[in-house]
Amino acid sequence: AYALTAVSSAFLLNAQAFAQTTRGVAISGGFDPDLVPIPKNRNPFFTMVYTGRIYPEQGWNVLLEGLEALAHRASDLATHFRLRLIGPVSTDAKLLDRLQQFAQLNGMVEFIPRVARASAIREQQRADALLHLAYRGKRGYLPVKFLEYLNADRPLVLISQEDDLMEEIMVRTRTGVVIRSVDQLVDLLTHRIQDWRAGATWTIDPDKTALVEFSYPERMKQWVRQIEAWHNERTARPQ
Repeated sequence: AYALTAVSSAFLLNAQAFAQTTRGVAISGGFDPDLVPIPKNRNPFFTMVYTGRIYPEQGWNVLLEGLEALAHRASDLATHFRLRLIGPVSTDAKLLDRLQQFAQLNGMVEFIPRVARASAIREQQRADALLHLAYRGKRGYLPVKFLEYLNADRPLVLISQEDDLMEEIMVRTRTGVVIRSVDQLVDLLTHRIQDWRAGATWTIDPDKTALVEFSYPERMKQWVRQIEAWHNERTARPQ
């Protein structure tokens, strides 16, 4: 191969090792800019949404310990909180069972069966906040779910215990907050649930210029420009 493209730096490195070439670039997918966020609504609880697959490489311990601490420190606030897991599946049966047991014990977590993509996006847009958890050891990976979250016009809560590409994007786009520890999560939820009870809505003010860079059309323009550059480079070589 003359050159390679991949959706993440990790995938690119693996492909380059196999193909024995150093010429390559990682370009992720992007969100659909035609999916316009719906107006904000008042939920019966302060509602956080996570959609899709659950991975053992994610920091679920931070989430569960944080929710347990919230229930102990401010039980009155905990009763006003719901985390909706939409279509949760996992290759880690023990982790999934732990989440299900937690949901049954305290009622703060709801398991929702898998739904069509359009329905999952509607669930995201009805949320007060969106939850994502970074993947240990996969710094350059940008899942479709994260990219969809960017365009939902809802605050994104990212649980991450290492510097991650998703953190850099959130800072650039001003689309949410990064949580490093149980205490940070408890503090955030306490503050946000109190505000919600007082009638306030958690809003964000994204950097629209930075945000558009992660739309699918813009990512594909970047991909096309790179392909054209390699084509011109190769055709300009002496035969």
